[in-house]
Amino acid sequence: MQQGSTKEQVGLAFWPDASTSQLRNNFHVTLHRVRKALGGSDWVTLERDRYRIAPELIESCDVTEFETLIRAKKLDQAVELYRGDLLAGEQVGDWALEHSDRLQRLYVDALMTLGARYIEEEQHRKAAEAYRRVLERDEIHEDATQGLMRCHAALGEKPQALRLYQQFSEKLKTELQTKPRVETVRLFESLR
Repeated sequence: MQQGSTKEQVGLAFWPDASTSQLRNNFHVTLHRVRKALGGSDWVTLERDRYRIAPELIESCDVTEFETLIRAKKLDQAVELYRGDLLAGEQVGDWALEHSDRLQRLYVDALMTLGARYIEEEQHRKAAEAYRRVLERDEIHEDATQGLMRCHAALGEKPQALRLYQQFSEKLKTELQTKPRVETVRLFESLR
């Protein structure tokens, strides 16, 4: 939230059905409560008609640390810091979905990059763990399925690789009425 948001943007995010007067009232009451809860008015600032949380007052925030580690390509540290979906289980409204989805994509991309790196380094157990974590979030992630199949094969666990393919193929068929990509089928056939 570096650039901040206008009162109208905040209103649309939190109270999309509110009238102008309701929005104004809700906004000022909420702003007062947030400042009081955080310990002072300097926490939420107004600059050029935009409200923002003063980043210099925040000692640490796992989301910003996660994003910093991703940008620095310290992917192993970033994925260990990721604690799950942003505000999961909280009643916060749709405004958080975009942020949650973006963070989840960064997490999955980092795991996929790590998986590929570990395979290249012949660290197949670590690669398998990265791919499993992706599949915990998305059971039909085809690239992660291929990666995990390759790891099982490299570890001498061919039956697990074949079983993984069959489970994946069945999920695709029942949930999406489709089949695995050609390269996934070829991998399966080469392992059989």
